[in-house]
Amino acid sequence: GPKRVRRAVSKKTAFEIKRMMRGVVEKDGTGAKAALDGYSVCGKTGTAQKAGSRKGYVKGKYLASFVGFAPADNPKIAVLVVVDEPKKAHSGGTVAAPAFRKIGRETLGYLKVPPDAAPEDLTARVCIEEAG
Repeated sequence: GPKRVRRAVSKKTAFEIKRMMRGVVEKDGTGAKAALDGYSVCGKTGTAQKAGSRKGYVKGKYLASFVGFAPADNPKIAVLVVVDEPKKAHSGGTVAAPAFRKIGRETLGYLKVPPDAAPEDLTARVCIEEAG
């Protein structure tokens, strides 16, 4: 099995990085489209222009990405989405974050990971049918 050799970053640094990654997925963050109802998510968007074969960059050719994990405080999943040469938009928050949201929602449901939102933050709908 794995053997711990040393800590890569201090606990304080890890906490600050996680705090920043949570901000990416908040309402005004670049990865807001990766948010999962009921779950805290940490993530990072990426947008890179593709390098040319000689030097410089290829005009109009991009890689868009989003990497994240959830739930933030007790991660059960980590997902990386990379889109090579997206057609309409090219930013990771626009192109890859929605794919993360869909994959994350399906995977957390499949794994039966309960939401980490407080009960008052969750919404439920009850349907009652009358017999007859």
